Amino acid sequence: MQRLEQTLAALAKEHEALDREAANRCHAGLEVADGLIVASAQRGIKGTLWHMCHPSKYSKKRELLRRHVGIAQHTYETVGRQYQDVARPLAELCERAENIGDDAKQVSDSIHELNSLQQCKEKALDAEIRARLQAWSYKTLRLAALRKRERETGAGRECLGIQRTAMDGRHGLMACEDVAGTGLSLKHNWEVCSSLTQEIRRVASEVEMLKANVESLQRGRDAMNKDEGLLVVKLVVRVKVFQAKHSRLIAELQGKERPLRAASGRCLCIAARLDTLKESNFGDLVFGVQDLASSVAVKKEEKKKCSKARKSAGEAPCVHHQPSCAAVEGFGTLKGRRK
Repeated sequence: MQRLEQTLAALAKEHEALDREAANRCHAGLEVADGLIVASAQRGIKGTLWHMCHPSKYSKKRELLRRHVGIAQHTYETVGRQYQDVARPLAELCERAENIGDDAKQVSDSIHELNSLQQCKEKALDAEIRARLQAWSYKTLRLAALRKRERETGAGRECLGIQRTAMDGRHGLMACEDVAGTGLSLKHNWEVCSSLTQEIRRVASEVEMLKANVESLQRGRDAMNKDEGLLVVKLVVRVKVFQAKHSRLIAELQGKERPLRAASGRCLCIAARLDTLKESNFGDLVFGVQDLASSVAVKKEEKKKCSKARKSAGEAPCVHHQPSCAAVEGFGTLKGRRK
């Protein structure tokens, strides 16, 4: 758990150490590229039909437009690569963070196993304590019964001795039969008392042993509940805190990396489209650049509206959805516009 926490803290430090202005520089480069597309469209749309009807008279202007489109294409490609460079360390950090998430799951499973094992140990110890308590209770009752019997036997022996003394005082010497019977009774009582005394000592020793055993087991159970239970609780809390920090870091990394990847894909798709338009005929070039410029204007307007709405709502600025590569490839299709 400590190793995972240290690894996560190291990833967070690496994230903080990344160049926070790199993305802003990429955004600025994208603004420049978009501005070049808009300027090229404005330059190419002026007198387009006249240029198309008289291609031989305006060759320099056509070449100038192609040159501007080439500059825009190079700018988009450069910005796209820059976006990739900025997004790459974020993606690597995100991948490493996801990998330690698998390790964290294993640790969490181990903690749950430890908790289950502790519960099983507690149940087994409770069952043993209950069994010892029952034995202690039984032996205590047995000891009480033996002591009661000892008292009754002792009282009978005293009564027999008093009776014999009284008879000796009244009649002097007793008859031989009476003397023999009384002697046998006294001997039997002494044997019973001796046996009871030994049994009482043995049972009392067992009672004390069971009592000490029960107290020792109870102390061990309390110590185990205090130590292991506290350890499990601490580990569960640490895992939950780790999981919260881990999820927050991954969400933050993905929230930064995905828009950068999308912007990179958009820039590279536009660059590829411009590279194709640059080699096409003049009409396709003009209308293709115009379509791209229109898409740029629409994107900027939507982003502006989204930012205003979020600002009025007090939320963080939004990252506008970037058009897909397929959508960019569809821009500037002259055949569709002619239809």
